[in-house]
Amino acid sequence: AILAIAVLYAATPMAQALDTWTALACGRHIAAHGVDDADPFSYASRPPGGSFWQPAGWINQNWLTHLLLYLVVKAFGTGGLAVLRFAVYGGVAVALFAAQRLAGVREPLATTVAALALLLARPTFEIRPQDFTNLLVAVELAVLAAWTHRSSRALWLAVPLFALWGNLHGGFVFAFVLLLVVAAGRLVGERLTRRSPAGGAVRPAQVALVTAAALAACVLASPYRLANLTHPLVISVSRDAASWRMIEEWRPFFEGGLDLRNQWYFVTWIAILVVGVVVARRSGRITQAGSRRDARAHEAPRRPPDLVGLAVAAVTIAMTLQSRRFIPVA
Repeated sequence: AILAIAVLYAATPMAQALDTWTALACGRHIAAHGVDDADPFSYASRPPGGSFWQPAGWINQNWLTHLLLYLVVKAFGTGGLAVLRFAVYGGVAVALFAAQRLAGVREPLATTVAALALLLARPTFEIRPQDFTNLLVAVELAVLAAWTHRSSRALWLAVPLFALWGNLHGGFVFAFVLLLVVAAGRLVGERLTRRSPAGGAVRPAQVALVTAAALAACVLASPYRLANLTHPLVISVSRDAASWRMIEEWRPFFEGGLDLRNQWYFVTWIAILVVGVVVARRSGRITQAGSRRDARAHEAPRRPPDLVGLAVAAVTIAMTLQSRRFIPVA
């Protein structure tokens, strides 16, 4: 019930992003003409060209989301977008809850954390391609938790996830960052503590194979093929990257201009997490998942620092400070 209320509240702000209307226009064009690298909307776009494996014109990494949003509106009207947003953030709530339960977190705490994440990120929620990255980040967290705490085979679920993500939104690049940070954090943690979690020890060969298969899936499943991987470099480190920084949400976190509620909500979230960690560590006992009687009868030993969680938090916060479009993900 708490999660349902959080989803209802989080998914109800007015959708104000211009990206929604751009998505509908692009989706209408794709439905009529298919996917290509010719931009019918801007005279200043790069002309189509390049090769089969490396198109050079309009690389629309969000094409599948654009088509989906257009088809929803065509079938159900604009009200269908509101229902779709409830479905997306309902999925976020379920995935966040599942990721924590897989890690052994009890239901009340897992519910509270998932609900707080939804409530504090609410000002950044719209109905556009970015929202599907918000959903798939939560799903990836659940996959990585299953890999760590249940079975090493669960990591292969990342391959179809990345293949889908690579057509929904360019944020799939963050999925690789998250995968490699978690793998590195687990590897270092196992070396320091000399013990492996329930899912088994990290196998670098498996991580390399999954990463390679996911990269191949993002290329082969995309109509833009290799350009699907190189386009993120164009907008981040090429000579054209500076022009992308003109977009409001791509600017640094502390730069003025954006609704300050987003920053304050994010700072509030960080404060809650810091206080929670301090209280948990100083309490001297972190209850394992099990019976309450067992938890009361036995003093649980202090757990070593969660290097995976610390690494993911540090990388994501650093990315958010550099570009505030990562606020909802963080």
